[in-house]
Amino acid sequence: MTRTARLALGAAAASIILWIATWFALASHIESRALAWIARERERGISLAYRTLRIEGFPFTWRLIAEDYAIGRAEQVLAGARLEAILLPWQLRDVPINLPGRHRLERRDAAGSTAIELEAARPEARMQLNGAGRIRSLDVDLGDLQARTPGSAEMVKARRAHFVAREIDPIDPARREFLNITIELDDVEPPPGWQAPFSQKLRRGEAEIGVRGAATRGATPAEAVAAWRDGGGVVELRRLTLDWAPLFISGDGTATLDRQNRPQAAFAVRVAGYAELLDALVQSRQIGRGQANMIRAALNIVAKPAPGTGRNEVSIPITAQDGKLSILGIALMNLPPMPLPAR
Repeated sequence: MTRTARLALGAAAASIILWIATWFALASHIESRALAWIARERERGISLAYRTLRIEGFPFTWRLIAEDYAIGRAEQVLAGARLEAILLPWQLRDVPINLPGRHRLERRDAAGSTAIELEAARPEARMQLNGAGRIRSLDVDLGDLQARTPGSAEMVKARRAHFVAREIDPIDPARREFLNITIELDDVEPPPGWQAPFSQKLRRGEAEIGVRGAATRGATPAEAVAAWRDGGGVVELRRLTLDWAPLFISGDGTATLDRQNRPQAAFAVRVAGYAELLDALVQSRQIGRGQANMIRAALNIVAKPAPGTGRNEVSIPITAQDGKLSILGIALMNLPPMPLPAR
């Protein structure tokens, strides 16, 4: 072996040793930063539990892996067998996340608990942090999603479910919007056994929600909600569309809370395709032909052609006031105060 070859081999070996040392040093740095972030979130009332936490990915990536994890507050927890976060030392505020396997979303209140089990073939997410280490945005994109209640054989399937929550900073002083949420669903299959025509796929569902008002920090959730409510806080449903043949539903409106934390809202829901829906209900023998004709005649009186399609469309006002939910001005049910978490 020539001297040049020996020098090249030595340099390569030294580079490999240096990279190994660098990788493990960076892995230790990432783990320390992650543990510090977890401690800060716990101080804010967010529970972050796991059986084991480790760094994998040598030699070119750093994956922070939590086994048997649980994230949330006392009243709402997301838990699963494994959560993976890809962390780059030079980009610790932009964190891709993978959620393989089955996960459980559980909500608890005084009346008991409800849970949903979720599993997706493409469980991808991305979390972005601001300079103070708080979550600035969360983007969850689930492909071929399956959802069911624990122990049930019936499941809901969706080709895609996409959820984005984004904190707006700085806040526009005119709109005072501090949080924006969008939800998109494609090809949602209801569980088997649903009666026609609601056994058809929901081809597309979209919603965009803006939250305006005072974004109070450093308080319990109950105190933050009270400050938001008393400061004129509003939830604005800017856009709702459901393409669920034969129905096409769209809507918008606003909501807030009254002093007793009861919903106070005004929505306008527009429904096209009601004639086709009535025909389908008659064909499936859920209502009689005479009953369908009476409903159709009543709706035709108030229907108007929808812009762009020309199909007859009915506008239905939905309101919540003084603890009562009303549709078309008719009070249908009482609305109790919303339970607020103490922590």
